[in-house]
Amino acid sequence: MSQAPHSPIRVALLWIVILGAASAVVFRDQLLPLADIPLKAAAEPAVKDARLDRFRSDFLSRYLTGFKAEAKAAQKERPELPKDLNVGSLRQRFCYVAIVAEFHGRKAAHEALTQLDLTDASDADRASYQILDRLLTDGELNDDERRFLVKDLGWSGELLLNPEVQGQPDSPARLALLDSAKMLFEAVLWAGVTVLVGGLTGTILLLMLLFRWLRGAAESRFGPISPHFPIYGETFCLWLVVFFGLALSLPGTVGTISAFGASLFVLAWPIVRGVSWAQMKGDLGLHTGVGLFTEISNGIAAYCIMLPFAFVGLAIFLGVTYLRQQMQGRAGFELKGGDVPTHPVFENMGGGMSMLELYLLIAVVAPIVEEIFFRGVLYRFLRDSTRGCCQRSSFLVAALVNSVIFAALHPQGLAAIPLLAGVALGLTLARERRGSLIAPIVAHGINNALVLTMLGALMG
Repeated sequence: MSQAPHSPIRVALLWIVILGAASAVVFRDQLLPLADIPLKAAAEPAVKDARLDRFRSDFLSRYLTGFKAEAKAAQKERPELPKDLNVGSLRQRFCYVAIVAEFHGRKAAHEALTQLDLTDASDADRASYQILDRLLTDGELNDDERRFLVKDLGWSGELLLNPEVQGQPDSPARLALLDSAKMLFEAVLWAGVTVLVGGLTGTILLLMLLFRWLRGAAESRFGPISPHFPIYGETFCLWLVVFFGLALSLPGTVGTISAFGASLFVLAWPIVRGVSWAQMKGDLGLHTGVGLFTEISNGIAAYCIMLPFAFVGLAIFLGVTYLRQQMQGRAGFELKGGDVPTHPVFENMGGGMSMLELYLLIAVVAPIVEEIFFRGVLYRFLRDSTRGCCQRSSFLVAALVNSVIFAALHPQGLAAIPLLAGVALGLTLARERRGSLIAPIVAHGINNALVLTMLGALMG
């Protein structure tokens, strides 16, 4: 079936529908809950604050304990405990007491405990204080007190109940705690090295690309304008309906998995509208480019190039958060639960899915589906519909719009838009340069896998 010339009105309407649909999803998922004051506004931030509080405390306790265990295994001098950690909520300070006990013994920990101010403490905090006081002086707790301590302080509570005893081998319970702590320390170390080296490499590569772009010698394998690009605009609109319809109608992770799987059937729409399979593969980047292994290696390079964009997005997020806190009259700068963007899948880790299933969903399925529809379908429509501008303006407009829509449609919230848009810009650049979707899929998968690995290490 031949494709009729596209109408500018039709293209304009598709832009309006895509932007309107994306705005409606953002309103439904991000803005509408903020107005639901009686049900959510008061309770949800407190829940997120408590979750973030536990996250910070467990992370700090495990990381420092892992650092100490690795130093001991390497027969190095015991590292010094930083003195500026005794901050935050009373629960965080209780966890600091646990770290002091691990590094300097129970006597020093009890001294740190007695210096805490309980003026505004809750009943639960006072109960924890009394249990800690008894543990650090007598060393004996009954079963109910032990369970309460673990429930309230999490990993730090378990560490307090399984202390290092000089001259005696570590108990199996303590060895398990030390193994999880060393795993987290090593994961943070390797992730830090990967991001640092990748970020430096990506910055160099990005500067080289920018230099070539300014000279007019930038390489692009995106290909010529497709006569079918309005159909791809229709396809993305249909995908929005199918994906978010399933994700919102089915509960939790089940809805997410169903949405990812079923939404792929939307790719049949261009075929129904008369686009050949061969043409669609070329238009959407569903091919191996100049070679599978070459595109995979370019995906690794794309991940490195993506990191500087992500760093800029992170800096914007932190800056906006700081300004908002100043406008709210909050002293200093502290990230609370309502400030930190989180993904529902990560919040439900340990709630029924194995780590292998999570890796398949987050590091394989999600990158494939999202890259097909954002960097394949949507970017093709945005890029080709702006070719009336000069080549450079077309790329910039299409890449920015694509990246903001990608970020806004994610469930992490409005605060995450700068960071996610930065990630998406790097992925869009890979699509523009390579033509094939393999490079952005690989870069997207690496990013998600590293984030999941860090969270998995934290949870032991």
